[in-house]
This record gives sequence, C-alpha cells and structure tokens, in this order.
Amino acid sequence: MRRRLLAVVLVAVAAALLPADMATARKKPAARIPSESPDDETLHQAQEALNQSRAALGKGDAATTYRRAAESFRLVPSPDALFLLGRAALLENRPLEAQDLMRRYLADPTLESAPDSPEQREAQRVSEQPRDKSAKLNILGDRGTLVNLDGRLVGVLPLSRPLLISVAEHKIELLRGDRRIEEQVRVPVGRLGELRPDMKTRALLLSVLPGVVVLDQYPGLADAEQRRLAQAVEEAVQAERLSPLSRELALEAAGEPEPGPCADERRCLLSLAEKCEADYLLRVSARKRAADWLLEMELYDVAVHEAAARSETTCAGCNLEQAQKSLTTLFAPLYGKANGRPRGTLEIRSEPSEAEVLLDGQRLGKTPYTAAVWSGARELVLRKKEHRDEHLQVRISDGETSKIEAKLQRLEKPTPPTPPDKEPRFELRRERRPTWRLAVGAGTLGIGILMIGLGSSALSFQGRCAVDNLPDGSICPSVYNTISPAVGLLTIGPLFAITGIAFLAKPGPLRRVRVDVR
Repeated sequence: MRRRLLAVVLVAVAAALLPADMATARKKPAARIPSESPDDETLHQAQEALNQSRAALGKGDAATTYRRAAESFRLVPSPDALFLLGRAALLENRPLEAQDLMRRYLADPTLESAPDSPEQREAQRVSEQPRDKSAKLNILGDRGTLVNLDGRLVGVLPLSRPLLISVAEHKIELLRGDRRIEEQVRVPVGRLGELRPDMKTRALLLSVLPGVVVLDQYPGLADAEQRRLAQAVEEAVQAERLSPLSRELALEAAGEPEPGPCADERRCLLSLAEKCEADYLLRVSARKRAADWLLEMELYDVAVHEAAARSETTCAGCNLEQAQKSLTTLFAPLYGKANGRPRGTLEIRSEPSEAEVLLDGQRLGKTPYTAAVWSGARELVLRKKEHRDEHLQVRISDGETSKIEAKLQRLEKPTPPTPPDKEPRFELRRERRPTWRLAVGAGTLGIGILMIGLGSSALSFQGRCAVDNLPDGSICPSVYNTISPAVGLLTIGPLFAITGIAFLAKPGPLRRVRVDVR
C-alpha cells in the first residue's frame, strides 16, 4: 500500500511537470485486464487520465470527463475514477446512472478519502436524491472483468454493490482481455437480477432473485439515521441473494393504489406481497431508548401466510454505526431458519363448501382450500353458519400433501318453546247507581223544589189584607204576616234540592272485574 501511494504521488508530480503537448501526445493504451498491482507506467497513465478528467469537469466538458475517467478506470479501477464517471453522468443528465456510480464509489473498499471530504459529501447528496423507477443487477464473474452498460463503462468485477439500472432493456458487455460477452437483459422494477457469465462458452444466465417486501419502522429517529438503517437492511437482504422491495415499490409492482385502513393488517400486507410475486415479507423495527437500541425482525413466508421466524436483540450503549451493524447481523440467521423450515401442503374439502378454515386459530380462507403450511401437528377447525364446528387434529409431513375431506353436521333447529299460559287480566269497571240512592235523591230533590215553591208563595202574601171585598177607602183590619215561614222554607228547600242532586249525581261504585284474553 505504501509503495502504491508513493507511486501515485510520483506520477502526479511527473504529470504536473510534463509539457501539455507531451501529455496529450501519449498513445491510448491497449485494452488489458486491470491488475491489482499495476506497474509504475500504468499508474502514471491512470493518474494522468484522472487529472485530465478533472480538468474537463472544471470546464463542464462532460464527454471528455467521461472519456478520460473511463480510460483511467480501465487501467487502474479506483474510487476516484468512479466518482468522476458519476460527475460526468450528472453533466449529461443521467441521474440514475450517477446515483449508481456514487453509491458504488461510497461502498468501494479501497476508498481512502475522509467521510467529510467534498467528494464524499457530493456522492452522498447525489445518492440520496429521489430515484426514478429502477431495478438492480448483480454480476458474478472473474475478478477484473470490465462491465459496460449500454456502451458506457460502469464498473469492474467484483462490484462493490449491484448496478442500479432502469427497468428498460439494457445491453451488458463484459470484457476480459480479448474476450467479450454481450447480451440484452431486463430486470423487473424493484427486483434484483443476478447475471452469471461463462467467459469460456460466452453464455449469460440471468436470474431474478426472490423478492422480499421490507416494511421498516424507525420511530423517533432523524431522516439521515433512518436512511442509514434502511440501507443496511437492504444490503443484508441482498447479501442473501434476495431482492429487497420497499412498500412503495411493492405497490407499484402489484399495480395497487395506496390502501386505506385495513382491519387485518397482516393479511393485507401478505396479500400485497403475494400480488407483487414476492416470496417473503420482512418487518423491521429499530427503537432507541436512552442509550440502548431495541432491534427486531420478523420474516413471513408469503406462500404459507404465516410468520416463519422472528429475532430481536438489544444493543446496549451503542451508537448508530454499532446499532446498524447489529441490525444487519439479525437477517442472515433469520432467513436461514425461515428458508430451512419444513413444510407440506394442506388440501381441504368440505360438504357443504365455503366453510371457514382455521389452522391453529388463524383464519386462512374458505373451502375448497389448498396451500403450503408448516409441517408438524396442527389443529384444524372448519366453521360454517348453521353447522357444527368440525375440530380435527392433522399432521403435516415435510414435502407431502395432506388431504382432508369433512362433512359438516347441520345444527338441529330448536323446538320453539311452548308459550306460557296467559295470565288473567283485570280492569276496574263502574257499576250502576243503586236504586235506593236514585229514589232518595229524587224524593229529596222533589221536597226541596216543593219547599222552595211554598216559600216563594208565602213570601208573595206578606203584607196583603186578610179580608176580601172591603169597600174602597176602608181600612183593612188584618194583614198577612208570612215572612217567617217564607224565609224558613226558602232556606231549607234549597238544601233538600242540593242533597237530592248530590244523591242523583254520585256515580256507582268501582269494581275489579276479570277480563278474558284471547
């Protein structure tokens, strides 16, 4: 390493002292396999090309920036050349290509610049820009094989990260010495493709790796921290030769709009993963509590529709980088456990059909039902309205199909209860007035009326002459004095009349009478 650094410094000094015409007059080197230990002449040529690329970048000359950076990279693949290729892509308005190159620049194991250097800050800024629809392509092959994408140099094997490519069809060229393989490839949106070349037969095998829908939650963390954790999870999934899909990419791949609230979130998420043809659903959570981190992962098998494995750990007193490392180490053993878990097939039919299927208390669907399930002893319940629940103990063998046929028993309709005897109902009814009361009332009223009449007549005679036919002008010797009897009769008569009316007006007595209810 020290020898290489010294050589680079000497080359840079020599390039600065060389006349411009001598530098440009040097012939373009022939295509060669990049060496891990290039000689001084190769290092000099690579550094000279880098200097010319930087100069062209300062002038805004995208074509020369790309050409000189590619020339340097073919001679000595370096992070600096990758960075200049990324800057050239930006000048040519190729944002996805620029993001790809900047991502791999930051992940290059030979990168020696400080994290706060202008180059790393620029690369980080570009790689975090919003991204168009894309896919990833990992290429396996001999070390030192150069990779061209659509006629442009983009890297050398082994790649520090998979290529970030658009979802269109691309021409891939692999160059190693005098051997060249060319093929058209296309990877579905969000998926990770794996390209395996055979330089002897010049054949390429493209595999689209199984998909994993990643649903991550990092509550309370800053955006930059969330991005770093999400990136770590993505790399851990890719390391197991799987295609990590974000929720947004899964919705896009499934052709589904953003769903509203879901009554059964687990079933909805598994349904989404199934629609975008993913094999697994990964739920990730990282929470910071004081100085500790609580890290959790749960992996669901989409075909089985059940959790395959779960793992959690506490990173005590960790910083973000340590928590990131702890989180990524969870996935490999989790996936190994889930992928190696034995399973069989359960095939259920019932009479009548459309019975609800519950396996170990979890609703799976309705009969007829066929699906992969974990092996072992399982409790099966078939449930249908107006039928008895059918409880079955089944054993699922690894790699085999267990067929279940059940006939559900209809529930007998209960005999309606005999209505109880109706209780008698009573009501109050008023009886007719007694005859004696009517007679007494009428008699008393008559006496009262008679007394009032007599009293009135007596009152009318008060002061009249008691002698009839006296001559005119003569004095009456005697006059009637009826005031006392008249007053007595007029006083007592109304009392009798009122009493009689009271007897006649008073209603008959109330009686509680039973009423028949039909």
